[in-house]
Amino acid sequence: MMRWNASLCFGLTAFVAFGAQDAAPAWAEATFESLGLYYNHPAPGPCRVWYRETGEKDWREGYPLVYDAREKQYRGSLVELKPATGYEIRLDTGSGSARIAARTRSDVSALRGCCAGTMQT
Repeated sequence: MMRWNASLCFGLTAFVAFGAQDAAPAWAEATFESLGLYYNHPAPGPCRVWYRETGEKDWREGYPLVYDAREKQYRGSLVELKPATGYEIRLDTGSGSARIAARTRSDVSALRGCCAGTMQT
C-alpha cells in the first residue's frame, strides 16, 4: 500500500508605508507576479496609482484603486510584474497620498524548503 503525505505552504509579504499628508497606512501583499494594494483612507474618490521597479527613473501608471466605503479602504492590484523584483508605488487620492516599497515573491524560493512529503509503501 502506498501513502503520500505532503504539506505545502504559501505566504504573503506585506510592506507598510505611511502617507505623507494624512498618515493613513498603505501596504502591498505580494505574490509571484502581482502586488495587491491596500490604502486606508476615509474619503472616497479616485485613487491613482503609479509604480516603477526599484531604481528605475520612469513611473508607469497602474489601474486606479477601487474604494470600499464599508471598510473605508481602497483596493486593487498591479499585475504582470517580474518575480523577485522590488517596486516603488505611489498612491494619490487628491486629498491624501502614500508611498509603498514592495517586492514580488520569487517563483523558486517560495517552494524550496516549504514542502515536506514522505512516501510509504
